[in-house]
Amino acid sequence: MILNIQGRHINITPAIHDYVEEQVKKIKNHFDQLINVHVVLTVIKKNNEVEVTISAGHRHFHNKVATDNMYKSIDLIFDKLDRQIRNFKNFKSSHKKIKSKDYHNELSDTKNISKINIIEEEISEKPMDNLEAVMELKIDLKKYLGFYNNEKSKIPSFIIKNKANDYTLFTFDNHWEKINLILKKDKLEVKTIENIILNTNTIEDKIDYILDSKINHAVFISSRTNKVYFIVKDKKNIILIREKK
Repeated sequence: MILNIQGRHINITPAIHDYVEEQVKKIKNHFDQLINVHVVLTVIKKNNEVEVTISAGHRHFHNKVATDNMYKSIDLIFDKLDRQIRNFKNFKSSHKKIKSKDYHNELSDTKNISKINIIEEEISEKPMDNLEAVMELKIDLKKYLGFYNNEKSKIPSFIIKNKANDYTLFTFDNHWEKINLILKKDKLEVKTIENIILNTNTIEDKIDYILDSKINHAVFISSRTNKVYFIVKDKKNIILIREKK
């Protein structure tokens, strides 16, 4: 096990370090392989935030929790991660694909737990390149879109409009990339490219994470369906973009 604990505006005392390590040891029991755990503790005024990323082979689990007490935040985040990992392991051990009605039951449970308005959208069936996807957004006056780069692609791409002529693209080309694009005179220019690793989450846990954090969109792999989803926070709505059933 490799454990890294980072503090922001907080001194990592031996007591805090040992408390985190004890929680990590419980999580470690879920895995037969070496795990890498990165923990970030942040204190801003009365906000005690804990962010944890666990890497085990090709699987990555991530969550973030903030409360008025650091030890409470540590307890809550490792409880969430424990549930998240158990859900994933239960799904893998079943060797069964989720049925359509099971998906709707999951989404229904999420609505009850989160008490928010969830809007489902399917990925566009029309293959298009990145420029076509941007133009589609401009025509439909939308902020986000899921699409396939070509007819043979089995992994979707997702694009979101940040502001006028500024877009973020999530796409897979042997690995996942987050690309910042600028539209200039009907041509796309690449501003930045960042390699990313998708986390594995249940839908309800990812919604909780989005609602509790400052980010408003994310790409993740469902621990139940093993498919890629794009989630967007838009005012009082959560938009969940997924492949067609």
